[in-house]
Amino acid sequence: MSTDYEIPEPRGSDVKEVYAFYGLAAYMSQVVEKALVSLLSVLEAEGLAVTRAEYDALFSRVDARTFGQLLRRAKTLLSLSPDVEAVLARALETRNHLAHQFFADHAAAFTTDVGRVQMIKELRGTTELFHRAEDIIAVVFQPLMKRRGMTPESLEQVKAEMVAAFLAKVEAAQPEEGSSNDDG
Repeated sequence: MSTDYEIPEPRGSDVKEVYAFYGLAAYMSQVVEKALVSLLSVLEAEGLAVTRAEYDALFSRVDARTFGQLLRRAKTLLSLSPDVEAVLARALETRNHLAHQFFADHAAAFTTDVGRVQMIKELRGTTELFHRAEDIIAVVFQPLMKRRGMTPESLEQVKAEMVAAFLAKVEAAQPEEGSSNDDG
């Protein structure tokens, strides 16, 4: 579940770097949000004998919630320390700022080299925060997964199946060799 990689160092301060680090931060905010969805789905199904279809329906219902709704629900189902709650609350606040205000709040900075350097630094810090939040969720989630019989090996199998399904879809979308879409 955890993403194990280093946050890259910036290669400069041009606009593309800001976009790249914004993309990484946005990606990590989604990783945290989906980790909460997965955690809550398993918690909601805890102790129930559910079929795959029932679990998928439950997952879809949980997935429709906002990050804030997910966090509020997690607090009702879990006993979280004040430190953990603070990190997750900060992740929510930071995610909302990233999605709704980041570029507006940095409009002037975005036009300058020094401003873009500051933006990249902030985005790297945001990504680090989301990594911490993901790690916290993983610590809670791993014992639940184990109780459900989900081992690292079974997760790798699911991952391999997802990759194979994706590659089959890409291959199916490729035009056959020798065929042409030209009409003339």
